Amino acid sequence: MSNKQNQPLPDLAYHPITTRAQTEQHKADDAIPVILATENGVPVYDKVHKKVVREYLLMSGAELPKQVTMLDDHEDATQRSIGSIRQLQTIGDELHGVSHWSKRSNAQAIKADVLDGHLTDMSVGAERLEETFIDTGKDAVVLGRKFKGPARVVTRWRPFHGAVVTRGADGRSVFSPTLRAYVSPDSFVEEETMTVAFRSHLESLGMPKETSDEQALQWLQDNTSRKAEQKEEAVTVDVEAVKRAAADEAAKAERQRVIDIRNTFRTAGLPDSFADGVITEGKSKADAAELALAELAKRSKVHGSITPVASEHESFRKAALDGLSQRMGHTFEGSEKAATGAGDFRHMRVLDLARKSLEFEGVSTRQMTDRDVAMRAFNGGVSMRASDGQAYLTTGNFSNLLLDAQNKRLLKSFMDTPSTYQTWVRQAESVPDFKTINRVRLGEVGNQPMVEENGEYKDMTLSDAKESYKVEKHGSLLSFTWEAMKNDDLGGFSRAVQLQGAAMKRTKNRSVYDLLFANAALSDSIALFHASSHGGNLDTLALSNANLNTAFSCMALQTGLNTDVILGITPRYLIVPFNLAATAEQILGSYADPGAGGSAAGNSNTLNIYGPQGPRKLTLIVEPLLDGNDTTAYYLAADYNVVDTIEMADLQGEETPVFEQDTAFIQDAVKFKVRQTWGVKAIDYRGLYKSTGGD
Repeated sequence: MSNKQNQPLPDLAYHPITTRAQTEQHKADDAIPVILATENGVPVYDKVHKKVVREYLLMSGAELPKQVTMLDDHEDATQRSIGSIRQLQTIGDELHGVSHWSKRSNAQAIKADVLDGHLTDMSVGAERLEETFIDTGKDAVVLGRKFKGPARVVTRWRPFHGAVVTRGADGRSVFSPTLRAYVSPDSFVEEETMTVAFRSHLESLGMPKETSDEQALQWLQDNTSRKAEQKEEAVTVDVEAVKRAAADEAAKAERQRVIDIRNTFRTAGLPDSFADGVITEGKSKADAAELALAELAKRSKVHGSITPVASEHESFRKAALDGLSQRMGHTFEGSEKAATGAGDFRHMRVLDLARKSLEFEGVSTRQMTDRDVAMRAFNGGVSMRASDGQAYLTTGNFSNLLLDAQNKRLLKSFMDTPSTYQTWVRQAESVPDFKTINRVRLGEVGNQPMVEENGEYKDMTLSDAKESYKVEKHGSLLSFTWEAMKNDDLGGFSRAVQLQGAAMKRTKNRSVYDLLFANAALSDSIALFHASSHGGNLDTLALSNANLNTAFSCMALQTGLNTDVILGITPRYLIVPFNLAATAEQILGSYADPGAGGSAAGNSNTLNIYGPQGPRKLTLIVEPLLDGNDTTAYYLAADYNVVDTIEMADLQGEETPVFEQDTAFIQDAVKFKVRQTWGVKAIDYRGLYKSTGGD
């Protein structure tokens, strides 16, 4: 039988979490990620039924606070507190968090035991809010999953603390360590997990497939010792190789996370300082996009005299806007919640919403035809822009609801569309007008001359060069016709808006690479890439380790504008077409030099200087636009903070697409305009290199 209780229950659930000792160099870290709970069943005593049952905490029902207290036991007392667990999130069938430790001596002592591996388990204290009890010998399906009694399936619960214990009840707690401290992007903790790759490797060495994780660890220990006794070190070497590969994979994923987050904020025209905090907190790309959109929404509010709006107007507007947004495909994720009452508008016909909006503003629609309602709702020909904030809330309410909802759709599409230029192109400060932007490159001070005794010091002069460009408008129109409104065809129009946002992002990305393709002359009348001038930054070498050496030398030996000072510039980005992506990934991902004979005797240990452990680190950028121009050409670019390369500037207020509307007098339609204004220019050749890949 099943007995579902919907009220909070008196006895509490205690489930295990797991951590694993940190490596020596990270023992001082205060943030230690842990698994607080899993959906594994653990034995507990059920006070109501007076028997031991297996209890399951379902992650779909977890109500997560911002943080929970961390204790040295399950006793809730101030003196037992040793810190807190924050950043709670469910991942699959696990509840993850990050433990932050108190500076009190008892807390630091326990943390030391955790880092040294003496303490590995914790237990989560949880308040059970809803559950289903399954009696002995009975089976039941709860939320699509089959359970066998005696069992207690908790479908809604709330964690309130985590306690360090000597042994947890969950069998996975010993063999699912997940310690990965949040550190700088260039320093990563090795994750000691029983990965699929690790198991596959052990099986290739002879371990039976049916071996459990616990037995696998013992098998590894026994066989490593046995091989060592026989002076056969292949197992040990291979295991270390797997560990290095796992650490490199984790490092690669972290680097990509950092790049994705920075690109998200740069796409929104926001400075890197916004991204720094998000990266440090370990947030995902999706979190970054949500925060960037929130910041854009905050900045889009009009700065001027706005008549205060009554709270009932605001409540109506928020509910209608969120309901309309949901109908057009917007989903509320994470901390973003739909306004109260949004569900009432989610399935409402467009005309009905227009009529309701007018009536809410005091306009009687009883004698109006559907067309009259539509035209009046569209504000009688007054032009509006999505960034006009709440000034419209006395008239044109429906028109701006549609405008704001579609603007949200446009911005999300723009932000979600992939592009690569943000990673390596400088995003300059937005400019206030269409005037020419002048970027001056100062020359370098030459080598210092010797001064004779009682001699005079000579004045040094700096030469300079100037590159100029302007911002330019890009955009197009789309219409929401009377017929579409009458037919309630909001989906087709919303899809068109979404495509506009994606097209604008692609256009902005294309404008950068068109500069590389055009290879136009700079202010010195010489092409950006030139085989004999500009330091010979144009070549015909195919992509390989040896030819990358040539590219590095070319950039390192670039000199000052009018001096022979060698600048020693180092490439940071390798930009390739999709056609060369596999070759580039092999070059940058191989520990041994791919060009040194591969696994041939004596060559497998030749260090790949461009590989994970090599000194020449390159960030790979794969851009399919390059395939449409030349499938064998590739580029290298330096860090724009070291030397100018390509620069992009937006018009102030148009860092993302602007959405405007106007009623078309000669058509039964409302016209929407999508516009964005930016400019892009190559500033300096010395941080750029191109090879056509012909040889």
